[in-house]
Amino acid sequence: SLGYNVKGFDLSSVSIEIANTKAEKLNLTAEFKTLDMRSLSKEKDWSGAFDLVTNLFTSFGYFHSETDHNSVVKGFNNVLKPNGLLVLDYLNFNYSKSKMISEEIIKKGKYTFNIRRRLFNGYFQKSITYLDKTGDRQTHIEQVKAWTCEELSMLMVDFGFRVESIYGDYELGKHTNNSPRCILVARKVEES
Repeated sequence: SLGYNVKGFDLSSVSIEIANTKAEKLNLTAEFKTLDMRSLSKEKDWSGAFDLVTNLFTSFGYFHSETDHNSVVKGFNNVLKPNGLLVLDYLNFNYSKSKMISEEIIKKGKYTFNIRRRLFNGYFQKSITYLDKTGDRQTHIEQVKAWTCEELSMLMVDFGFRVESIYGDYELGKHTNNSPRCILVARKVEES
């Protein structure tokens, strides 16, 4: 509604359908499509097309291989114009580690969820175990890469970015070990 030309993507086609429907109802200039973020560097139509790329709410870092993580950052660089900005919002390693609750039990309705958290092989890992409707035991494991802010900054530099600012919260407060977020603002370095 402020006049920006917005494009977005998500792995979930259901989420994309909802986003496109909302954009149409609000008469917004926005386009959303289903896309795996690891394929962003192969998007020919978007190569060098954007002034700003945002990746918010720790929606990166869930892959098992460094190659996949690198592909994502390479893709961010690919779609930005020279001097374009990347805003990457990630969890703060030190804060998350210090606040991690290693075990808890949560009851929701008829279900009891046993949750265990740990730092394992370079990932924050959460295991959720419960009995389903049929009484079968279900276990689901989520994990996200446990990068420090310094490591994330180096990853950006490795793929053609210069980190200009690091914030620690959504009010753009200073980043410290005790801030909940690591929000990097990185500029695509012009090729010489």
